[in-house]
Amino acid sequence: MKLSQAYDFERHLKQRDELKRARSIAEHGEGLGVTIRGSYQDAEMIAAVKAAVVAEFDRRIAVIDAELTAMGVEIDE
Repeated sequence: MKLSQAYDFERHLKQRDELKRARSIAEHGEGLGVTIRGSYQDAEMIAAVKAAVVAEFDRRIAVIDAELTAMGVEIDE
């Protein structure tokens, strides 16, 4: 990685950490809510969308991981 990439590295790392935290919250169902026109949906609705939300977080984390790998960073987790 070049020194000129340090800002991008830091930005990607922060985004990745935020996504990992949000993914964990969504996966456990704590803090995950679904609203339709301002009306919160029940636990069954949350359970129905949870897998899709977690998968989207995984996809976004993978995009950042690919960008970090392209910068020469080894992802070790």
